[in-house]
Formats: sequence, C-alpha cells, structure tokens
Amino acid sequence: MSVDESLYIKNIAELGETEEVTVSDDVHAENGMKLLAKGTRINRSVLNRLLRHKLVKPIDQTTMINDAINRETLVTAAGALMDNNTEMGRLLRQLRDSNFPQRVFNRVRLLPVVCNKLTVAQRLYEPLFLHSLRVALAASVVGEQLGCSEAELETLATAGLVHDIGALHIEASQLHQSEQLRSEHWRQIYTHPWISHLILEEFQEYTPHISRAVLEHHERMDGSGYPHGLKGSQISRAGRILSFVDFSVATSQKLGLRHMFTIVKIHPRAFEREVVQVLAGIVRNFDEVLQPSVPRIEIGVLRNLMATVSETLSSAPMEIPLTVANPSPQLKTMMGLLQRTVQALTLMVHRIGFELKNVEFSIGRLEGDPVLQTELEVLLHEIHFRLRGLILELHRYRYADENCLKGFDLLQSWIIGTEAKVNRMRELFPDPSESDKAA
Repeated sequence: MSVDESLYIKNIAELGETEEVTVSDDVHAENGMKLLAKGTRINRSVLNRLLRHKLVKPIDQTTMINDAINRETLVTAAGALMDNNTEMGRLLRQLRDSNFPQRVFNRVRLLPVVCNKLTVAQRLYEPLFLHSLRVALAASVVGEQLGCSEAELETLATAGLVHDIGALHIEASQLHQSEQLRSEHWRQIYTHPWISHLILEEFQEYTPHISRAVLEHHERMDGSGYPHGLKGSQISRAGRILSFVDFSVATSQKLGLRHMFTIVKIHPRAFEREVVQVLAGIVRNFDEVLQPSVPRIEIGVLRNLMATVSETLSSAPMEIPLTVANPSPQLKTMMGLLQRTVQALTLMVHRIGFELKNVEFSIGRLEGDPVLQTELEVLLHEIHFRLRGLILELHRYRYADENCLKGFDLLQSWIIGTEAKVNRMRELFPDPSESDKAA
C-alpha cells in the first residue's frame, strides 16, 4: 500500500495561499520531468502541475513552510491547553506542574516531515492538531503512572503526537463533524492508521516502536478494532496504551471523562484492564474537576431514539430464508456481520441496565436521575455510530455483488429502512463540534 498524496498536496497548496511555502529542492516527476525549481512558491497556481504527476519524493521531503511547528511552539500550545478551563486542562493542572509540556515534548522525535504535517494540521484543521497534543500529553501521564521506562515514554509521546498524520491524506477527516459519512469515507477512516504508519516507517527515527504503536492505535484487545483486528498480546504495549488514550481523549471531548467510562462498561474487553484502571484511579481522585452529569437530550427525544433502536434491532432478519437457494459468499458475510452487530448492540443495552423490549420502563427510570439519563445518551450515541458503520459495510458488500440479495427482500428493505432511521437519529443528537469550541 502506497500513500496517495493528492489531497495532502492540495492542503499544502491551500496553505501556500496565505503563508510562505517554498520548494527546498527541485521537484521531479517519476518520469524525470522537472516540475518545480528550488525556491518556487507552492500555492494553487502550481497545484495542477503537481497533481498530474507522481512525484519522486513525497512533497514534505522537498517543502519548507515558513514559521513551521517546532518544539517550542508545541510546548506553548500544550501549555495553553493545560491553562484553559476545560475538563482536561483542570485535570492536567491537578496531576502535573507547569513544566510538564516541556518534559513531554523534549521526548518527542521531530523531523521536518512531521513538522510540516503538524503545521498543516494546526493551520487548516485545528481540532485535529489539538487532539494530537491532548493524546501526547495524556499518553505521557498514563505511561508515567504505569512506570514506563524513558524509552517507552518517548515512544508514547511521539506516537501520541503523530498518530493521526495520515488523516491529512483522506477526505473523511476534513468533513465537518456533523456531515454524513459515505461508504468511501468509512473505508478511508479504516485506512488512516496505515497511512500514518507508512509515512513514519520511511524514517529510522520512527521505527519500529513508534510506527507500530501508531498503526495499532485503533486496535482493541477483543479483536474488534482495525485495521488488522489484532487481539490481546498481538498489540504492542505502547499500542495498547495509545489505543485507550486516543479513545479516552476523543470521547471525553464529546461527552466528558465521567461518561467515557460508560462506553468502557459497554465494551468491557476492548481495552487493557491495567490501563483503564490507571485512568479510572485518576478520575476517582480528582472527581471535583470533572464536568457534572448534565443531560443534553430531552427525555421525550430519548424515548423516540430508544424506540427506534428497539424496533431496528428486533426487526433485523437473522437467518437467510429458504427462498435464497444458493447464498453467495457476499451474502453469508453480510449475514454474519449483521448477526454479530445486532447481538453486540443488544448486549450493550443490557450491560447499562436498560430493556429494549420495554422502552417505557427504561425511560421511566430516568426521572430525577441526570447521571442515568446521560448514560443513556452515551449509549445511544454509541449505538448510532455502530449502526451507521454496519449499514455502510452492508452497502459495500451489496455493491460488490448486485445479485447477492436476490430473493431476500426482507434484508434489502431492512438496510434501506435502517439507513433512513440512522440519518434521522443523527439529526437528534447535539452537534459534536460544539464541545471543541471552548477547547
């Protein structure tokens, strides 16, 4: 698998419209043609020339961005995160002194290629940049609490900072969070750890430990992650730590750290127990700095969402009918995916203590209990995410074999109906980007 640079080159050219981005060495195409001379400014005017050819070297290896990210700017930006009045800022101030960002980013291995990527993220996709800073800081805290060696802490800090640089190469990462993902976007999301890994493995400074942890940051202990579906000890220690930290930071930005553990309760075998316990201990000791449980969705809306989930799961066709004489491999794969997802989502609901078959009883339990109400919000967010992914995957198999659903009208109608329901559910959730505005 090679890295497609076309979208990233567009990002570089876009940045060049407002900042000085120049070629640090002659840029050649693979056919030997000289495309740009050293010192040429990169902006929209040269974009088509670059996109028409495959470059000999990745664009970052021949690009110089004026006032690019360096260690000092990372420390300053991380210090600002610690100083602000967000949940994570307050927690970090309780745990570490003001020199902590300096210690963390002194450990980070910074090459010009990475500095360029981080600069593009900071200038064009600030939420992505801030997320990377938070993960580097949080991974360092967890690593220190676990007693990791200095070499391991260096791996965690660096991997935390660079784990999402591959997202700059995919369209899906650059959509507004409220926009609807299409099936091709879903596939891109699955590949972004690979892209980050491929970028890093070109440099010995990032191999093997850092690039491996980056590749594994969406793997899960129970095998439910991606891109390889690794399990348990197949994932490196740094990968297991980074996996949970990345999840925790992303979830806490949307829902708060207090409710991140609701999702851990939903998926009890997804993360390494030792790592979860470290963060759980921190949260227990500093409960006063966490956001209180404030429901964001009215009970009437929760009732509608819960009823939609109940009807969707109970109506899912779980067996291939006899009318399908010779089920194709595609259909068998689709049914296996559907069965596993429906069973997993049903179990998730039961783990939190709700009943799909008795929505009114479950909703009645929420009266006067904001903590339980917010737990249900978290659960429904997670179910919506999983259903959306399921539908996109089913569409992918269906498009690969247009005849695979022949004679199975019930599954065809369930897919179409569930897609419509998932889209309606999405409109009922608060805008997830709102939580980043104060951060």
